[in-house]
Amino acid sequence: MKKIVILLLITAVLALGVYTSWRSRNGSTDFDAYYYAAKRIVMHEPIYSDRPGVAPYIYPPLFACLMTPLTFFSIGIASFIWYLASVAMFALSLILCSRMIFPYRSIREIYEDSPLMPGIVFIAVTSGVFIDCISLLQADILILFSVVSGLYLFVRGRKTLGAAFLAMAISIKMIPALFLVYFIIKRQFKFALAMIVFLLLFTLALPSMVIGVKATRQGLARWNDTMLMRFTSSSASNVMMGPMFNPVNQSVTASVSRWLVKNDDDLSAWKTRFFKYPALFRDMGGPLTRRAALNLARAMVYLAVGVSLLVCIFGSAGAGNKARNYEFSIIFIASLLSNPLLRTSHLAFLIFPALFLLSQISRQGRFFYCVFILAGISYLLVADKGFRIMGSGTMSLFLFWILLVSSRKKLNL
Repeated sequence: MKKIVILLLITAVLALGVYTSWRSRNGSTDFDAYYYAAKRIVMHEPIYSDRPGVAPYIYPPLFACLMTPLTFFSIGIASFIWYLASVAMFALSLILCSRMIFPYRSIREIYEDSPLMPGIVFIAVTSGVFIDCISLLQADILILFSVVSGLYLFVRGRKTLGAAFLAMAISIKMIPALFLVYFIIKRQFKFALAMIVFLLLFTLALPSMVIGVKATRQGLARWNDTMLMRFTSSSASNVMMGPMFNPVNQSVTASVSRWLVKNDDDLSAWKTRFFKYPALFRDMGGPLTRRAALNLARAMVYLAVGVSLLVCIFGSAGAGNKARNYEFSIIFIASLLSNPLLRTSHLAFLIFPALFLLSQISRQGRFFYCVFILAGISYLLVADKGFRIMGSGTMSLFLFWILLVSSRKKLNL
């Protein structure tokens, strides 16, 4: 029976890979943007030039450089290789998370000792994250794997290699940058310095070796203009606020905007023509101006991140395994809360804190148990467009964050 289950699982994984590869050839995944950006490097063309029918490349130059080996294959074969690599990295991420949180226990023991309903919720959340990331062949599994590997290596004392993994993740996406701040406030100055050195290596030196200094500088400037500055701007212009009304965006700013910003002509256009809101949500609006909502959202983010960092500075009584995993968990959540453009695939960062909370749930009370289940259900509801518009993913983040902060004393840290 066990062999049959394993065979069926392998068949399902391969079948999904073939289907995903077919979708890549038809421009229905994000992989085509990575592939053709890498192709342009090989052909000595500008990375950020547009290609008809292909989504724009929105990452720093490093990621395109890392993808260049796949350009030796057709896009169909290359996407299948990337799919298999992503499946492997996701599985390894889960293994590394469990090794840090359950260092002396097998997967079977973990499963048998977990309460039934929270265990089911965790499996459902993990499955949802996997499907969300793998369906579009996004880079978020690579980011998760790099961060978890870096933290695992740090815990194991292999700090140089750990710093390299964390720096690579930040060099591709800024989401894990809060971990650099974390290691500084924890007085891990040598580790933080190593991260900064590797950041410079991955951001500047390595791409310069591949595409040249000038192209690297121009690429970083283009990425800064189109991504970083666009979504960290204090201006509430259409360029900045438009993506906040995309239901996929589960950032605090997006949820606050969709609930509280007064409707105007541009908002009505986003809700009807661009993002096709259901009728129930088209007239939904609030009393605030765009700028007021933006300021409110940022105040909420600053408060959550500030409290998270203070908890890491003063909250843990020791440097044991549980205290360290608690701090990693709260930084994972704070990293997501601080991101102004939070796609549902970014919620892969929930896996580590959810597993940590699951490891403690049998020792906690009813409040802990119920909020954990509610947070997991809130994440799962992002599968529905209406709940995405309402900010179900944002609510899930805050519930997990509240659970971590409020239960610190009960965790005996």
